[in-house]
Amino acid sequence: MTHEIHSPKPAVSDKVKRRWYQFSLRTLLVTIAVLAVGLSVWGRIAFLRQRAQFHDAEALRCIESQMAIDKRHGSPRMLVSLEETYGPEDAARLLGLTLKYRRHSNLAKNYRSAVFRPWTIIDESMPEAAP
Repeated sequence: MTHEIHSPKPAVSDKVKRRWYQFSLRTLLVTIAVLAVGLSVWGRIAFLRQRAQFHDAEALRCIESQMAIDKRHGSPRMLVSLEETYGPEDAARLLGLTLKYRRHSNLAKNYRSAVFRPWTIIDESMPEAAP
């Protein structure tokens, strides 16, 4: 009978063996943080595109309203004031529609450019009227 001498090996190795589906808590937190940032940027870009489309539609609606007023009064005469051509009510309405058109088209342009810089904040407040 021969006796073999085995070197004593520890029952559990010093290095922890991990399977491929095991990961650390740090990896989980970093992954969730990266996903959250990515999804928030994606959502912000979708929001900015939606707002640009809304303001484009509003600008188009202002143009259509102006065209309806023009059609009602016939072709405008040149070198005549708005009040003489359209009357005081329609002249005021045309001026208001022109201001709304400019505001909506500028906001649409700002939102479209903010799609490429999602951290940009767009101020939609109405500009104060000049005294």
